[in-house]
Amino acid sequence: MLKITKYPQSTLLIEEKEVRLLIDPGSFALEKFNLDHFGALNAVLLTHQHFDHLDKPAVKSWWSQGVQIFGNSDVYEVLKSEGVEITMVKNQVPFKVNFIEVTPIDLPHCKMLDGSPGPPNTGFIIAGTFFHPGDGIELAGKEVETAAIPITGPTITYERAWNLALSLKATNVIPMHYSNPKYNADPTRFADQKPKGIKVIIINDGESVEI
Repeated sequence: MLKITKYPQSTLLIEEKEVRLLIDPGSFALEKFNLDHFGALNAVLLTHQHFDHLDKPAVKSWWSQGVQIFGNSDVYEVLKSEGVEITMVKNQVPFKVNFIEVTPIDLPHCKMLDGSPGPPNTGFIIAGTFFHPGDGIELAGKEVETAAIPITGPTITYERAWNLALSLKATNVIPMHYSNPKYNADPTRFADQKPKGIKVIIINDGESVEI
C-alpha cells in the first residue's frame, strides 16, 4: 500500500514502509514547507525543469546530503550546470529505489500559451500502480489504477485532464497542479465533471491518503 502526501502544485511524497520518494519539489511547495518538513528521503524524482517542479536550492541541498536524484537528460543538464550530479533516467527503463520499482515514461509537456512545446517531460509509474505525469497531458498505451492529474496549466483544461485519466483507465484520480494563481482552477469543480466509475481523491496540502 502506498501512502501519498500532497504538497502545493505537483509535489507528492510517496511512501511504502520505510521508503520515501519525493516527486517534483517545486518553488510553490518550498515556499510553504521547509526542507526539514519532508524528513529523510530515499530519492527525489524530477519530471522536468520548470521552477514549479524543480526548486534548485532544495534539490542541491538534498543531493549534498546523499539523497538520490533522478531526472531525464534535460533535467540532468540543468542540474549539472548547478554542480549537481544526478542519475539520468531513460524512457521505459525501470529502476529501483530500495524495493520500489519506478518506471520513467516520456510524454510531451503541454504546449505553452504561445503554442511552443514545453521542455522534455518524463512521468513516473511507482510500484506499477501509481502514475505522476509531470505536466504531460496525453499518453496512450499505459494503464494504472491511480493517477495524479494536472488540472490546469498553459493549455490544460478539465476536459484534457479527464481525457488523460480515461486514457490511463485510472479508477482513482488525484488532482494536482492548481497552486499557481496565474491559472484559475478548482479541484472540486474538476471533480464535478468526473466520468462514471472514477473516484476523485482531493488532498489538501500536507495531508495524506493511502491507496
